[in-house]
Amino acid sequence: MTLFYFVRHGETDFNANDNAYCGRSDVSLNDLGIKQSRAMAAQLEDIRFDHVYVSPLERAVQTASFVSDDFEVDERLLEIDFGNWEGLNKQQISKKYSENWNDWQTTTTGDVAAGETGETMIETFERINDLIKALNNQHPDGKILVVAHNTIIRLLFTGLIQGRWSSYRSFKCGNTSISVLKYTKDDFEFITLNDNHHLKGVL
Repeated sequence: MTLFYFVRHGETDFNANDNAYCGRSDVSLNDLGIKQSRAMAAQLEDIRFDHVYVSPLERAVQTASFVSDDFEVDERLLEIDFGNWEGLNKQQISKKYSENWNDWQTTTTGDVAAGETGETMIETFERINDLIKALNNQHPDGKILVVAHNTIIRLLFTGLIQGRWSSYRSFKCGNTSISVLKYTKDDFEFITLNDNHHLKGVL
């Protein structure tokens, strides 16, 4: 049995107030994101992690550094490639790429490319699921911290339960939220989802 602690990075100016789709844009935490990350690290300070794996994007690396300076970067933890949606907010996307946006919102097959040229939900799920399965085999009975991004975490959880792809947003994943997954060779169990109690009092 391996325990995975999934943490979404702290806030950036891109995602403040549900603003713009950040995707592969390599942006840094804003001031609130730094405060959130400190609070998250305090929440986890009593847990001894055997390994820490982090997306190569700066916002994830910064977030992880508040927990440990000993971590491994893995490309499979990159946020989804949003294609032409990159840097746009929902209103802009729905207006400029209305057909692609509608297909993304309603897909049952998960094979719609985000932003016309980006990744599909299935492609995104498969790369992070491959990583989690590999880590489970490499670190049996370990406690693993994974610092990554909103969409890939939610797509991982959706794929694991074989849920409707277009309903991936049913899994909430706030900035520096903590979700814990118990993983065995043949099964998994959600222990905690979107825990953000550590943010109480963080402005």
